This record gives sequence, C-alpha cells and structure tokens, in this order.
Amino acid sequence: MPDGTRNETATRQELDLRSRLSQGCLPVSLYDDQSYGAPNAGGYAAIVAGSTDYVKMGYRGSDLLRGLVRGDPFAGVQQSRNLREIATSIDPVFRAKNDVFQLNMEFDLSDGLKLVSQTAYARDRYYSSQDYNRFVSAPVFVNTSGLMDGLPGTPDIIIPRPGRPPLVIPGRPSPNPIDQSFAAPGGIYCDPQLGCSDRMLSMDLSRSRNRQWSQEFRLQSAFDGPLNFSLGVNYLNFKSQDDYFVFNNLYSFIAYNRYNRSISSAPGSEFKYSDCPPDVTSRDCVYVDPNPISSLDENGHNYFRSRNNVQTKSWAIFGEAYWNVTDELKVTAGLRFTRDDKSATLYPSQLLLGGGGNGTSGGSISGGYPANDPIDQRWSKPTGRLVVDWKPDLAFTDDTLIYASASHGSRVAAPIRRAPGSRTIMSSSATFPRPSSPNMSMHSRLGRRTASTAGG
Repeated sequence: MPDGTRNETATRQELDLRSRLSQGCLPVSLYDDQSYGAPNAGGYAAIVAGSTDYVKMGYRGSDLLRGLVRGDPFAGVQQSRNLREIATSIDPVFRAKNDVFQLNMEFDLSDGLKLVSQTAYARDRYYSSQDYNRFVSAPVFVNTSGLMDGLPGTPDIIIPRPGRPPLVIPGRPSPNPIDQSFAAPGGIYCDPQLGCSDRMLSMDLSRSRNRQWSQEFRLQSAFDGPLNFSLGVNYLNFKSQDDYFVFNNLYSFIAYNRYNRSISSAPGSEFKYSDCPPDVTSRDCVYVDPNPISSLDENGHNYFRSRNNVQTKSWAIFGEAYWNVTDELKVTAGLRFTRDDKSATLYPSQLLLGGGGNGTSGGSISGGYPANDPIDQRWSKPTGRLVVDWKPDLAFTDDTLIYASASHGSRVAAPIRRAPGSRTIMSSSATFPRPSSPNMSMHSRLGRRTASTAGG
C-alpha cells in the first residue's frame, strides 16, 4: 500500500484501507505544526458504512451512488493556536441549579443534656451540551438530486422470424426518481435533532437530576464529671438519574437509508422508505425519534443514550463515650451500626439497533430502551473506633500531644461494568454483575504533635 514515500498513485480502496488502519493522530511533538491538525476520521465507522454498499442511494446513469463522500471529512482542517478558541458548529449550553434546605434545632432536656435535630434536603439539576466533534467537517453527503431507482431503460429487442411473429425480448423499463424524503437532495440532509446541513454534525448532552433527604437525631451530654457521651440515629435517602446522549446526523441518515427501506420486492423498492414505529420486533428497522432536542421522546435508536437510575437508603445508630481519665489523658470509644440499601437500574444503549432478531443490526426491538433487571445491594455492618490522647507536661515544649487510634470500617465493593447486554458486540451499553460483599478494613495510627513558642 503506498505510504507517501514512493511515487505511486493510491487507489480508492487503498486510501479507504489507509484511513481504517490509521491511529487517528500522528505521534509528533505537541509543539509541531501537525499537532494543530485534526484526527483522520476516514476510518470512522459511520463514514465507512455510509460510503460503501452498506448505504445505497440510487443511480445516476449507470453509476450506483452511495450515501456519503469517501475519505477523511477533516482533511486539511487546522485548529487555532489559541487554546481558548475551538471550531464548533453548535453553540454550547450549560445550566446548573442547586437548592439546599436545612433545619437545625436543639432542645435542652436538663443541665448538661440536650437533644439535637438536623434535617437537610438538597436538589440538583444539571444540563450541558456542546459540539462533540470540536472540528467543522467538509461536506459529507452525496447529492441525491436526480437519482433514479434503477439503471437507464432500454428498448425492446425485436428479432424478425420469417413466417412467424417476431420474437420480442423486453427491454429494461425506465426507472423512477428515488424517494427523497430522507435522502440528501442538493447534498443537504435534514436531521430531526441537529437540523439541515451538508456536513457531519455531532453533539453530546449531559443531564443529571438528583435529590437527597437526611435526618439525624443526637442526644449529647456535657456533664461536669469525667464521662460524657453522644448517642444518635440518622437516615439518608438519595435518588439520582444521570442521562448522557450523543447525537450525530450520520446516525439518523444511516438509520433511514440502510435499515428503514421498503420491504417490498417490487423493482425500485430498495430506494423507498418504510415507516418504523418504536415497537417493531419482527423486522430489522430502526426507530428514528422525529422530535427536536428540546422535546425528545427518548426512545430513538438514532442516537446514543445512556441512563443510570440509582437510589440509596441508609440508616445508622451510633454512640460515642468520652472519658477524661486525668487532665492529661482522654479516651474516646465509639460504635456504629449501619444498614445500606442500594438499587441501580441501568438501560443499555441501543444505537442503530433494530427490531429484527435475525437482522444485521443485532438488536431485538426497533425503539425504546428496555431496562435491565435492577441491581439490589444490601449491607449491614458494625464499625467502631478507639482513640487515646495523652498531653504530658514536658519542659522542652509548650504543648505535646501523643495519640494512638484504631478503627474498623467498611467500604462498599464497586460493581464491575461488563460487556453490552445485546446478542452481538455491536451495541454499546454497560451492565452490572451481581455485587460482592463490602470490604472490611482496619486502620491504626500512632503519633506525636508538639508546639513551641521559644524564639531562636
């Protein structure tokens, strides 16, 4: 394959292969001029698929045209040397809102004994979107204006036969114009989310909604004697939904022009479209969400969608005792028992997965995002700590603290993400295996702190 160092002419197939084998960026210094170029996107799966027989658009004369222009759509693109400037086709949006409500109350039950109540409620909303490519591509859509659904017609061939009627060999009928509903007339494709353009457009959207409520009651003592305590209970309820979308007009274009073609066997049907609602399981079509980004039905398989729903409920009972053995020696001992209930519901991504179980997309339903079985995690563990503080009166320092501590804690084992849940490797989702028990740990510490105000 020509590598650019020899005087050879590369064929289209060789150039395509070079793009597919490319690592995207060259291994050069960050200070090199080539570092301000753009990645080679000629091997991007959507570009490769759309520029081959995977996506056929129609005939111009005897030439069968594919959907996308072959090659690197970022060829010749140069980035700004100003790190505060980027090339973008989409205006970025960022919105965040946080509401916090707190109520703290104290009740004196007697001299040296009080009840403390702490109530908190928090709600967060987050939304951001931006250009996913960060580069402006060259035009990528093949002009479908004037394309026909077959080869040019040919006349009948008439062969004379003396004494008998002539033999007529029917010619090829004249073709008809292709359906332009979801094609690219004039080289411009109109995406339902990103609008009309002759270039590749891509945008990601991140959205998070969560709320948290907590309540704690503590009974605290402040007696004059050497022994005091703190006893309490608390409860936490946390709920979160995190959504992440990636939109690309090539995804919708491929969904329509590869998967949503007519299933009729009539001539020219492969260049007509067939409606694909979101609940199809009998044929391999892909539901395209027809709504703008502001009002998505969120069932489209023409974009990447990742959604995680997590809820945590936790309650605990705890207590600590504080014993001033002497003026210099203090002992602190505490115990806590915690129960955590966590539930996670994940929704595997369905990008370009269709409804036919025996089709090429690898999906099982044309639209929607069926949830995996909830992952429920429950733990109940005791923990505790013991601390000894000694402040001896030493002549060579103004203040000395010698301390020793030991604690016993637990850490929830994070579930490991694994491969997609579809029947092929084509989808891009993540699911959780069943979790293990939390990890228990012991920590100990021994140290000394000194302070002196003596000058030198």
